[in-house]
Amino acid sequence: GKAIQQQQQQAHRTAEQISRTKMDEYEPHGSTKWDEYMSATSAFLDCGLPNFIEERFDIKSFPAFLYEALRESGKAWPLKPHSDVLDLTFESNKMRALASFQD
Repeated sequence: GKAIQQQQQQAHRTAEQISRTKMDEYEPHGSTKWDEYMSATSAFLDCGLPNFIEERFDIKSFPAFLYEALRESGKAWPLKPHSDVLDLTFESNKMRALASFQD
């Protein structure tokens, strides 16, 4: 019941803390860079799927898309090669590999 749920939540928090610590060991502020990378990719998916793949206009997804696409002089511009985005985002080959394992 409730005790098991609390244990699962604690285990999840602990696992996330371990992962974030490891990212920061790979490179300075690695976990923060990961969060920024994931924010951009989430915004691109949230806008790209309905508007460009499903051809269903979804205007509410465009502000986040534009913000992420144009942030830091277009560092994560969605039409750039993914390897270029990773090179601009991460210093560590391990962090690049983490973000590109499905490429």
